[in-house]
Amino acid sequence: MHCGKVSCKFKQFFGRSPRSLVDGPEPHSREERSGSRTSDRLDSWKEIAAYFKRDQRTVRRWEESEGLPVHRHQHKSRAAIFAYKSELDAWWDNGRQRLEGDAQTTAARGTRRLIWPAAAAGILLVVGGMFARHWLRDRSIRAHVQSIAVLPLANLSQDPGQDYLADGLTEALTTNLGKLGALRVISRTSTAQYKGTKKSIPEIARELHVDALVEGAVMRSGDRVRITAQLIEAPADRHVWAETYDRDVRDVLALQADVARAIAVQIRGNLSSIPAPHEAIPLNHEVYELYLKGRYARDEGSEDGLKLAFEYFRQALEKDPQYAPAYAGLADCYAHLPFYSETRPAEAFPKAKAAALKALQLDQTLAEAHASMAYVETYYDWNWPGAEAEFRRALELDPNYAEAHHSYSRFLASLGRVEEARAELKRAQELDPLSLLVQANSGVISYFGRQYD
Repeated sequence: MHCGKVSCKFKQFFGRSPRSLVDGPEPHSREERSGSRTSDRLDSWKEIAAYFKRDQRTVRRWEESEGLPVHRHQHKSRAAIFAYKSELDAWWDNGRQRLEGDAQTTAARGTRRLIWPAAAAGILLVVGGMFARHWLRDRSIRAHVQSIAVLPLANLSQDPGQDYLADGLTEALTTNLGKLGALRVISRTSTAQYKGTKKSIPEIARELHVDALVEGAVMRSGDRVRITAQLIEAPADRHVWAETYDRDVRDVLALQADVARAIAVQIRGNLSSIPAPHEAIPLNHEVYELYLKGRYARDEGSEDGLKLAFEYFRQALEKDPQYAPAYAGLADCYAHLPFYSETRPAEAFPKAKAAALKALQLDQTLAEAHASMAYVETYYDWNWPGAEAEFRRALELDPNYAEAHHSYSRFLASLGRVEEARAELKRAQELDPLSLLVQANSGVISYFGRQYD
């Protein structure tokens, strides 16, 4: 069978064209393509990406590996690149049209009864070969992916006010994948630095020391949320899996869990190695959005960000006083407040402890709440056995919790358990390789170990 390189490649991997993974319909109709050459032109990578409903990194990769027809200006005073919609459509349609032509030819020949046995044998050989190739490829993927990073999901909503949703879903996907104990999942603190990056997939993978990357996008329109996710084998820059999920915003919790489990199946091969999700608890989507806004504001790392986070978490609890993650968010904010403001520890830490206890009363499986309790027990109550128990429980629930590994390493160093502290710090560095704070802690541990050189 002869077919266009792009269409065949994507149909082999995904069973359908890449455009259908994003929004279903094929590219613009012939009527839409008519018009002047000027209106036919796209003058930036951003416009080309929007035309294909993909991110810029993907269309750049298509130009390099698939021959996407992109032109370059000779004069630096003008835009660096441009492309014509008609050429892009022809590039896209080429493989599909050839496939349709082959299908028609095969159908016409089907009337000749004498060639049916040979045709059947050929089909079996092709299908068997494809099955073997995919089986071997999948086994190779499962054997080699021991580490993964979720790149920041792009916000395609054309509304910067929806950035909190894209960032929140990125973190939720990272956390859900982190529950696969045997898989090293890079912290969002490190991956956040690649938001809007132009670096290639292999380059990012080398910097993060991972075998695979997840990239994608989020688009919200009214009460609908669409997530497009792709799993990429990093060294070869090869797409392994891609899917689009379109749900009501009220189902966003189930949506993010579905995406994580689909990726986990691709890596591990079966559901038996994947922790079963907790029974879904009915949740007002407004509560979850307020919670995500609180997390987004808290991550700004400033006093103003903490104040805004407090407000969002409190609003979430006003709407649902039984929502444990919001209490965990409050506990974390109170625990860090003395480091960002003039608030006295004697005022902030008791509130942090009360919020953490309330969160754990509602949900004992929240690693964040256990980590906040460990923080309070360490820096305020000075309850070393209690603090260590909370650190261990947090890491048991979330083995890829980089911040907890980091805090635990400082705790162990303060007790003179330097080698244990180094082991925890090494794990934190593996999970959060670009964190300057984690790197600086190496010197702190050496100080506690009286290793001044």
